[in-house]
Amino acid sequence: MYEQFFGLEHPPFQISPDPDFLFPSRVHEEALQQVRYALNHFKGSCLVVGPVGSGKTTICRQILRELDSDSVDYALILNPRLQERELLVQILTDLGEEVLSWEGLAQQVQEVLLARYLIGRHVVILVDEAQAMPSESLEALRLLTNLETNERKVVQVVFFAQPEFELRLKEEPELLPLRQRILVRCELAPLRFQETKAYIGHRLEVAGGVCGIRFSPWAQRAIHRWSAGVPRLINHLCDKAMLSAYVRQDHRIRYSDAQRARRDVGALL
Repeated sequence: MYEQFFGLEHPPFQISPDPDFLFPSRVHEEALQQVRYALNHFKGSCLVVGPVGSGKTTICRQILRELDSDSVDYALILNPRLQERELLVQILTDLGEEVLSWEGLAQQVQEVLLARYLIGRHVVILVDEAQAMPSESLEALRLLTNLETNERKVVQVVFFAQPEFELRLKEEPELLPLRQRILVRCELAPLRFQETKAYIGHRLEVAGGVCGIRFSPWAQRAIHRWSAGVPRLINHLCDKAMLSAYVRQDHRIRYSDAQRARRDVGALL
């Protein structure tokens, strides 16, 4: 709505997980490096954990972008509430396979994974919002990770989850085997104030805002405080604050704009 007024090519604070806008904070960059290491060295399952709006899905999309299509196939599970059979069907579908029979799903998935390995391909399964996945489906994923050679895993699973997933892993005895197979774990923490400032500037720059747009220091501090450093909430507040400045026909986003944004965002904070 306000992009033309501010001279922007794209909306700077959209909440969709566009990896082009991924800000390389210390925690996000560390998470990326750890997942890259695990995938490149065929380690066990990975877990990226963080609260709502911390950037887990954006990291997931960045990892997908970086996968080598010449040697890696992947399945992306966006609906974690799938039951075991539904999950196996989704994996087959993402890998471009047809379901041969409902009774032999698990066997077919294993045969497909082994067949891919024999022709030099590696399979990665990425699960978003893993904290909502049924225990039976998590166990099905664990059993798939048992497929391995003397040198490496045939399939790897990367979980992206909210903190309650770790509580499930600790408190549900049937998930202990899965917990023991997660060899790489990284946690997304909120942004610090200086990172919030850099985050705002980064998104404006990616959106094409090379000059003329400025958040006042008080507006930046207010946005950081009210968002608690959570990227999604920063996006909400900045978007509404820029809309307020647009209504005033001002390229400077003031503290009063941040206040109005806080009132508009309301219950999200």
